[in-house]
Amino acid sequence: MATQAEISTTPRTRAALWVSPTRLALAGVAAMSISALMLALDTSTEAPGLLKKDAPMPVPAERPAEWGSVMRREPKATVMPAPTAERPAEWGHLMRREPKVTPPVLAADATPQRTRGGAAMAAVVFGVVAIIGFAQQIRSAMDLLKDSFLGEESKGKAK
Repeated sequence: MATQAEISTTPRTRAALWVSPTRLALAGVAAMSISALMLALDTSTEAPGLLKKDAPMPVPAERPAEWGSVMRREPKATVMPAPTAERPAEWGHLMRREPKVTPPVLAADATPQRTRGGAAMAAVVFGVVAIIGFAQQIRSAMDLLKDSFLGEESKGKAK
């Protein structure tokens, strides 16, 4: 039969097991021990070497002339000279010009009407729902931590 002290210190749920202080402390000690062991077993005495950007550039060896070139050369294209004669006016232009558009000027006494659409209302509703959901997550996390540290005595009257 288990004693009362053993019952109060063992976690009752899977979630409480993950946040138990004993488990977290053992995980930290195991991680530090493995790191120290790996550093102690490292037997290399030389420096790890240069980084790629600091390494000297390799000098390519000269290719024998009988190998030829790797890429063939295309003959240079002949460029046609630009026409010197003026274009006739009846040919027109390559691009047409659009007339400039000026925005209408409002009268001094006219005020623009603003609409308060559904987008603002949807944004407010979305924000409120997000805040409520976040608050519920925080509350459940705090309850989990409180239960893991204080145990059953923090829940109030027990029957």
